[in-house]
Amino acid sequence: MAPTGDLLGRADVLGRLERLVAGDGPAVVLVGEPGIGKTSLLGRVVRLAGDRGRPVLRVTGSESETALPYAALHELLSPVLDGVDALPAPQRSALLAALGLVSDAAGDAARTAFLVSVASLALLGVPGAGGPVVVVDDAQWLDPDSLAVVRFLARRAGTSAFDVVVAVRAGVGPTFEDVDELVLGALGSAASATLLDRVHPGLDPAVRTRALDLAQGNPLALVELPDTLDPAVAGRGSITLTRRLERAFARQVEVLPPIPAALVLLIAANTGGSVTEALRAGAEVLGRPPGLDDLHPAVASDIVDLEGDRVRFRHPLVRSAVLRQAGAPALRAAHGALAHVLADDPERRAWHRSEVVVADERVAAELETVAEAAVARGAPQVALVLLERAVDRGEDPEAASRRAARATELAIEVGDRDTGDRMLAKVSTDVVGWTESLHLLLHQDDWAPDAWSPQRVADFVATVRRAAEHGRAGFALRVLHRLSFSPWPHVRDPVLAAARDIVAAHPDEPVGLQTVAQDPDLAGVVVATVARALARDDLEPESRRVLVTAATRAFDFALGAAELPAVADALLAEGRRAAAAQALVSLAWCHLLLGRFAEAEGTADRAEALARETHQYFWTLGPVIVLAWLDGVRPDPGDPHPRLHRVLAELPAGSLTPFHRAMFGLARGASDLAAGRVGEAADVMGELLDVDSHVAWWGFADHAEACLRSDRLDELAPHLATLEGLVTTTSSPFLADQLAYARALLADDVPADAAVERALHTAPLASPFLRARLALAHGIRLRRARRVRDARRLLEHARELFAGIGRTRWDAVVDRELDAAGRRRDGELDTLTAQERQVVVLAGRGLSNRRIADHLLISPRTVSTHLHRAFRKLGVTHRRELLADGRDG
Repeated sequence: MAPTGDLLGRADVLGRLERLVAGDGPAVVLVGEPGIGKTSLLGRVVRLAGDRGRPVLRVTGSESETALPYAALHELLSPVLDGVDALPAPQRSALLAALGLVSDAAGDAARTAFLVSVASLALLGVPGAGGPVVVVDDAQWLDPDSLAVVRFLARRAGTSAFDVVVAVRAGVGPTFEDVDELVLGALGSAASATLLDRVHPGLDPAVRTRALDLAQGNPLALVELPDTLDPAVAGRGSITLTRRLERAFARQVEVLPPIPAALVLLIAANTGGSVTEALRAGAEVLGRPPGLDDLHPAVASDIVDLEGDRVRFRHPLVRSAVLRQAGAPALRAAHGALAHVLADDPERRAWHRSEVVVADERVAAELETVAEAAVARGAPQVALVLLERAVDRGEDPEAASRRAARATELAIEVGDRDTGDRMLAKVSTDVVGWTESLHLLLHQDDWAPDAWSPQRVADFVATVRRAAEHGRAGFALRVLHRLSFSPWPHVRDPVLAAARDIVAAHPDEPVGLQTVAQDPDLAGVVVATVARALARDDLEPESRRVLVTAATRAFDFALGAAELPAVADALLAEGRRAAAAQALVSLAWCHLLLGRFAEAEGTADRAEALARETHQYFWTLGPVIVLAWLDGVRPDPGDPHPRLHRVLAELPAGSLTPFHRAMFGLARGASDLAAGRVGEAADVMGELLDVDSHVAWWGFADHAEACLRSDRLDELAPHLATLEGLVTTTSSPFLADQLAYARALLADDVPADAAVERALHTAPLASPFLRARLALAHGIRLRRARRVRDARRLLEHARELFAGIGRTRWDAVVDRELDAAGRRRDGELDTLTAQERQVVVLAGRGLSNRRIADHLLISPRTVSTHLHRAFRKLGVTHRRELLADGRDG
């Protein structure tokens, strides 16, 4: 292949990559179709890093390695593993165990994927400039666990000593949240022609025209295809460009002598890039030990590159071409030889053995064993792949059903509904209710609670209780938690009764707390139990998420806001994207209810995207309702709920739970209140309390204000008393704030001053939004009581608070009230004469016309004339509205 020279048509991308290697900018993800130039650009990054003396850590994803936990990470970190001894003990243990370098049976905590990610970050993020550049090609073929670590590192690159560049195939590649994405398009016609003429000068005109037509601006196609085209054959043909490129590479491999060709096949089939392993396996396939020199023809043909004991294909498509063209017998022989060579590596050995057989119970059992080991190492997605293969390779129907059930559970955990459906179809239905339980969790979106008769509920709950008695308490509580959302008492009551019994028997199962937390009377107990559990050192991220979510159900939103960001990060690092989405949904609500609107919006957007990506449409409702709430309180929003309408349209009829209906009511009430529809707001909030929804207490401050402004305080009184009891029972700071706001708002004039002062300054409300609204409401009360000076002070405070949380419909109200309280806008006093200004300032300080006249040595009539003119110029109607401070004098 001729040299390509400069990368034509990629000046902007090259500039961005040059800045990255220079340490200026965050991580970059290159997205494009095969052959579009991603690998060439990564090669340029490697050279640029070398020119700057920066080390490069490089890995290319391989489809054959996607079922091996941390296979890619092992290759990526190999050059820096000497630094592992300097890591803290938990990180060191987790990383070494994950990479299979030690046998660690110390427990899940020492092996969690979050610790692996943190350890990887520590290895790369050494202080000082000039740290390593991480280069990842074909990220769509990384094993899920390594991918999770790369995502973790990419989000933190740019603020650390290292940099990250990733290439993914368009259409099949994974997403990278919060990382810059550069999409590589086809070259233009001029750049295509220039590249073709540069690498293939003097082409036959017919071949040149056809090459340009087939390549469609794909640089690799322009380089590789001309040598394969026959001038006498016209037409584009029906095969894809990727397939054409694979054929072009296959022709290069076909001309290799038999021994190098066999070694290249072993390298392509191997689940690691070791030359030594390929040579050892080659001895079994060839009948004699090959040497390194036997690979020379493949290196000389630019098919593979050698770097010490590592071997890399020149382009990822070369590997797929080698595997695609190999016959089944040759592939089986290669995998069999590799399985023999890797006898001391159980995971890779099991995978290679499974490539050799169609049905073998021993191989299936081996796959099951390594799958459970993958789960223990925090790699549920890889375990799911291994279990699915175990199901397909097994010969024992009962064992296959058990494996399929376990695979379905893992599919629920990682949000892979397609695989879950395939596995659920292979679960035996001999145990009544078992497949129904799995289906309930797998398809949370399309569950219709009104389809359950009392007898069906009784039978189902009995089955779930039996599961708990036989060591499946966590699973049973997850099922019951989902059922507890039912609006029908004949479903909800036996479910809650069963949940309470199982929680009593298994107090260490965190998921049960989520269910019992729906009872406000138990909120204090739940929060105390969560606090004790969170103090444990061995708590894995999913249990932590469940516990913190239970605390938020018990009104501890401050704990949720503090804990859930790290929980979501840990779950993402483990590849538990479905659970991470759920953590972000809870976090978005915590931010909203604490009045942190910018954080709520950003988190809700991220949560909705991740919930959709993991096919959890049921969970998209929560963040969308948060966004609808924010839309409703902003100025001139139009329809405040367009996103909500879209998501509701996607859900099957009957699947909207009372919990979500209540949250929707909360958003509607906030929108009505902001728009001045106080009667409608009071109606919505009142309905939530009438049906005894604990969500109603989330918006009690709004309810109190709506009742006050619509003169319906008699409706609020009994609920106010109930909230006072809840504050005592739960000791919830959030509920205490809701109560403090209502008391300050409803207090008589004199006690109101003290209540407002306490809520704003002495023991300030946690939510800046509530503080701003309280300052505004009391400022309006003071102005109407003609305490103008105090009103202005409070209204100015309200304006500062509202400015800190973003634009809302209250901004215009604050401005109107400040104007009415005598607030002077910049430049207005400039319209007064010098003597009018003096008269205005003295009048604002409370002096009478006679005293002003004596002070300025003018007549009281002149003072009156000046005030009359000043009132007209300033747009005020009473001297109490004049500014009193000396700044205007």
